[in-house]
Parts: sequence; structure tokens; C-alpha cells
Amino acid sequence: MDSQPTLRPSRGISQAAADLVQDQGPRGGTGHTGSDRSTPFDPLNRYRPWCRGAADPIS
Repeated sequence: MDSQPTLRPSRGISQAAADLVQDQGPRGGTGHTGSDRSTPFDPLNRYRPWCRGAADPIS
């Protein structure tokens, strides 16, 4: 089995997540879609062009 590089926090992903919290928190929203109907990749692309897939580890 090949070893994988250590995961490190991404500033862009962290900021995109914080934006979603600011959007949803005051109105009690949940999920991945913003109040402006933005998809999860829209905020990611605001901070860094995203060319790979992404997954949400929340279950």
C-alpha cells in the first residue's frame, strides 16, 4: 500500500466553510447550498480555483 501525504488544513476551504456558517447560522439553515443558491464549489472557487473533487467528512 502506498503511503499518502499528510493532510493539511486549506485556508480557502476553511474560509468557504466560515462563509457558509455566517450565511446559514443566523437563519438556522443547514445543508450545502447557500441562501443565494450557491453550490459547495462556488465559495471554494472564490478563494482558490478548484480543479479537483472534494468531499465533506461530516456524517
